[in-house]
Amino acid sequence: MILAVLSRYGDGKRFLYDLLVNNHEPKIRKRRHQRRAISMYRSLREAGIVQETGTLDTSGRAVTLGFDLQVEPRPSPAPALAPASASAPNCLPTVYPPTPAPVLLLVM
Repeated sequence: MILAVLSRYGDGKRFLYDLLVNNHEPKIRKRRHQRRAISMYRSLREAGIVQETGTLDTSGRAVTLGFDLQVEPRPSPAPALAPASASAPNCLPTVYPPTPAPVLLLVM
């Protein structure tokens, strides 16, 4: 969660601060969450995952991540496989002969 908040456009450190200070938790739990978040942030910074730039960059970030959190979409299947996958339902009666409960055979 810390990485997701820090990677937002804008001042990620400020967003994290607001999240930790302005919430519904009792003060004791707030302090526990704050200490844990500070500890995690320091660990991430020492590991080089989080890098402080010192100034705001063009997107308004004061903290950058050493990698991108966005997962790239999977490539579409090869064109040679696409027609076969579309015709698979037509082949099922050949593979599984009709029975009183064909749906159960497919699920099993």
